[in-house]
Amino acid sequence: MKKLLILLAVATFLTAGCAIFSRPTSHDLYNADYGPCPDNHEELIKKFYHIRLFDPYSAVYTFDKFCKGWEWSDFLKIKPRFGWIICGTLNAKNRLGGYIGVSPFYIFIRDGRIINEILAHREDKGALRFVRDRCRSCRMW
Repeated sequence: MKKLLILLAVATFLTAGCAIFSRPTSHDLYNADYGPCPDNHEELIKKFYHIRLFDPYSAVYTFDKFCKGWEWSDFLKIKPRFGWIICGTLNAKNRLGGYIGVSPFYIFIRDGRIINEILAHREDKGALRFVRDRCRSCRMW
């Protein structure tokens, strides 16, 4: 009897876990509130990086993709948040005056604010994989 209760508890936990980590359905994506389309997304991104770069005036941007998207709103992956994804690349000069090399970026915008940003450098394989996967799934708007 005790083994049966433990087995039932484990099965309930695993079933609940699957519900927590499940992606939004196509119905959820269609009916989601993505917020207003950010018309000034390029300006917003340039302002964001301007204060983070050593030589912001040397920055060279490309903006490749712009689409509706979603990401998890919390660590437990219970509730998705919807917004706009912008993908592109950034290259700027470092302290020695040389360009650092083209780095892809992923930006998530909601209600005119940058909610999440990842700038993937060559050495950071995890960030490169994340940006590549998220931007590959982004369909042009």
